[in-house]
Amino acid sequence: MLTPPTPPDAPTAPEGRLAVIDIVRGVALLGIFTVNMLFFSSPAGYFGLTRTWPGELNWWLEAAVRTFFQGAFYALFSFLFGLGFALQLRRGRAALPRFRRRLLVLLGIGALHASLIWYGDILLSYAAAGFVLAPFAFRRTGVVIAGAALFFTLSSGSYLGFWDLGFAGRAPWLTLAAFDRTFGEGTYPEVVAYQLRLLGREVLNFPSFLPTVLWLFLLGLLAGRHEVFARPNRRLWLWVLAAALPLALIFKGFYATWLLTGTRHPFSLAFSFALGGPALMFVYLALLNLLLARARWRQRLGFFGAAGRMALSNYLAQSLICTLIFNGYGLGYWGELGLTVTLPLALAIFALQAVFSVLWLRHFRFGPAEWVWRSLTYGAPQPLRHARAGS
Repeated sequence: MLTPPTPPDAPTAPEGRLAVIDIVRGVALLGIFTVNMLFFSSPAGYFGLTRTWPGELNWWLEAAVRTFFQGAFYALFSFLFGLGFALQLRRGRAALPRFRRRLLVLLGIGALHASLIWYGDILLSYAAAGFVLAPFAFRRTGVVIAGAALFFTLSSGSYLGFWDLGFAGRAPWLTLAAFDRTFGEGTYPEVVAYQLRLLGREVLNFPSFLPTVLWLFLLGLLAGRHEVFARPNRRLWLWVLAAALPLALIFKGFYATWLLTGTRHPFSLAFSFALGGPALMFVYLALLNLLLARARWRQRLGFFGAAGRMALSNYLAQSLICTLIFNGYGLGYWGELGLTVTLPLALAIFALQAVFSVLWLRHFRFGPAEWVWRSLTYGAPQPLRHARAGS
């Protein structure tokens, strides 16, 4: 059985919070990858197309992904980003300059990823939102709650079409035909040129998208402050489950019904992203914490923890692998493989990544991308290998 090693500076107790957080992060990484397969493999993800592939099984799988995964796992990753920020702040105010340097490096990694590898990058947005998060570091709880409420309102209003905070405007070059042609048949330089234009739109639309992750960042910050992962708290997670499950059933249920019947209400997708996705995220978060309160489940799901500790490396590797499989400059399977193929493919790739992560972390303290991120943050190469006993 592959058992991941204890992370450096992690609690040695089996119920250590870092082990639980890493497992949750690994689960979130798999959930995000499952949704991203809609974007890697065809224009269905970017343009919100449904019934892209023939066959009833493909359709049911697509409906399941859009209902149970889309909108939930990016929310979980955002919550964990804020939680991680809270853990860094335990070192005091000296952690803030280091956090901002980490964000600058992440900004660069995200820009390179979005332009040179895959347009669907989230790292750039996280880094930009992190600079807005930083001023809340040592604010009172009431101020953090007020900030979360403000960003939630801005995000929900944007999804529901009440306002548009972005500045990108119309893009005559961004059509389904051009998108399909570029990624399905284009050379690598053509894809990079197109992705640079998409990157420009993403930056101009930051004011519209950043509130979507910022309110979750702030909730994660509060969770970290109050040490909700520090020890099992069955009552807390049962309350979270009781509050979130009805909302998830209502708003994701509406979306699933309209999706399956083909008579979607104009607000079905908006409600799914604004309310249903985050509610479903809290359902998953509560269930995971109830499950991980038991030592045997922490052991069984330990491989998720290894993948979660190397989340940046695995995320970037997923993009590189899938663009080489689907884009025209690679194997060229763009638009040809339905979810009956791409979902098992995603599971297989993630399983291999999890095994690789376990083996890598037996010898090294960080994933390769995490090591680069950390070294650039500190301005010098950081120790990568585990210190030998007695040395």
